[in-house]
Amino acid sequence: MDQYWKEISKIHLLTKHYLLLAEEIGEEIFIQPLKEHRDAYDHIIRIYGMELSNKKIENPKQYKISNMKKALGHEYRAFFDTADWLSLICRKKIRMLLEGKNSVDIEKKLPEYPKIKERLFKIPQEIAELRKEKDIGDSIGIIREVDSYSLVLDEVLEYYHIFYDLFA
Repeated sequence: MDQYWKEISKIHLLTKHYLLLAEEIGEEIFIQPLKEHRDAYDHIIRIYGMELSNKKIENPKQYKISNMKKALGHEYRAFFDTADWLSLICRKKIRMLLEGKNSVDIEKKLPEYPKIKERLFKIPQEIAELRKEKDIGDSIGIIREVDSYSLVLDEVLEYYHIFYDLFA
């Protein structure tokens, strides 16, 4: 049970961090991750509410593990939904900031622009690969996948801030 709590907590806190950033940058609320959080919470309440229920649970230990797995799955989906949304918002905002500007003018303010541009071109493919490998059934790989996507998100956020600071 402790391992599930650690994974749920880590993913939840990362999701919350990125969700708040997405709301601030995107100026809107994305409901799907919040629904996933609600569903995760429901599974956790089932575990802690077992003693309050009149329902006979045949195997309480298995019931707890099953609900923790389901809660973890909802947190995992909330993270990926949030990560996809934030990545799209940042890349869209970068395109908007650069709209109408040519590469020469951009490079005058940002000499490393060609390298960043190339990287921004490759990031969607990396995200697609991460999404393709997404598998809630692989409990060992869950945190690795979340960590990998977090690194990509942090990079996209860094580029967004660079462009915002220079061109907003």
